Amino acid sequence: MKIEHIKHIMMLCLLVAVLALAGCGAEIKEKQVNTPIKVGVVLPLTGQVADLGLSAKAAIEMAVEEVHAEGGINGRPLQLIFEDGMCDPKTASNAGNKLINADKVKYIIGGFCSAETSAFVPVSNEQHVLQISPTSSAPALSQAGPWFFRVYPSDAYQGVFGAEYAYNKLGARKAGIIYVLDDWGTGIKDTFVKRFKELGGEVVAVEGINKDDNDARTQLTKLKSAGADFIYMPTFAGNAAAVLKQRKELGWNVKVLGGDGAIDDTVVKIAGDASEGFMASGVDTNPPAEVKQKFLKKTGHEFKLGSDHGYDSLKILAHVMKKVGADDNDKVRRELEKTTYNGITGTIKFDENGDVVGAKYKLRVVKNGKFEMMDE
Repeated sequence: MKIEHIKHIMMLCLLVAVLALAGCGAEIKEKQVNTPIKVGVVLPLTGQVADLGLSAKAAIEMAVEEVHAEGGINGRPLQLIFEDGMCDPKTASNAGNKLINADKVKYIIGGFCSAETSAFVPVSNEQHVLQISPTSSAPALSQAGPWFFRVYPSDAYQGVFGAEYAYNKLGARKAGIIYVLDDWGTGIKDTFVKRFKELGGEVVAVEGINKDDNDARTQLTKLKSAGADFIYMPTFAGNAAAVLKQRKELGWNVKVLGGDGAIDDTVVKIAGDASEGFMASGVDTNPPAEVKQKFLKKTGHEFKLGSDHGYDSLKILAHVMKKVGADDNDKVRRELEKTTYNGITGTIKFDENGDVVGAKYKLRVVKNGKFEMMDE
């Protein structure tokens, strides 16, 4: 065979190889474009706080539907992997570890309750998994680490708001406290006590309650015996309903102010008319009318506490991914640190601790069997 023929055959073989590699590269690129971006989500889907967790789940799903309708993350879809945290540290720890170690997610929305988040945030930081909580508000989470962000303000603000409202508006001078025994309840209780004392008030009794307890007679009796003229009650809905119902049975007519964990129709369903006049503080948000209407149509109910923040948690994550890509979550984290995003809950910007900047609270009050915004 002539040398020219050999060269010709070699060039043809080389050309075929180049074309094959190009085709293979195109196939790999297409697979990368179509590969879903896994996002873990830890919410209380069963248990006492499930009503709020399921509402947040629906809001996050709605946000993903909108992201996909806009073309996804530069053409790639998001894949949500939901895990039930039950607002319980042990359950949430298992959920977070499963997402990180078995599902190999790089991103987690959650937990919802502070007890959930605190249970697995050390692992997510250690494994460099980006974690955004929609509602965890325990002050201690400000020191959670560089991979943790939250779009809901720290209760360092809510406890102060509660103390100032009780002292300045309600005229409370001897506060009794019933708080849920977890990170959220402890954090908000501590900030309330500090500020109430600074204002000149006295905290006459402090009683804890487990989140699943539905009997608060012992705690109420101690507060009443101590001479409390006001009850501060950072608990979840089931606890709040028990306190309100049994307070009425004791014939003790003092004002009660709860935290955002009790803004739930469960309070009214259980406590009935004993819940009339019950006040609770929550973050002041006012989502656009069209978004509220869309959510109402999807779920049959309005945004519940934290569901609009769940929506924003997903949306701000998607917003940053579209800018810098999703494969390198450290790049996403660094972009998130400097991002200002206009969400349905307001302007979201993070400080050096991953805490959302700014906090504005609004009181809700039970009136005629339902929670309404309160004119202060």
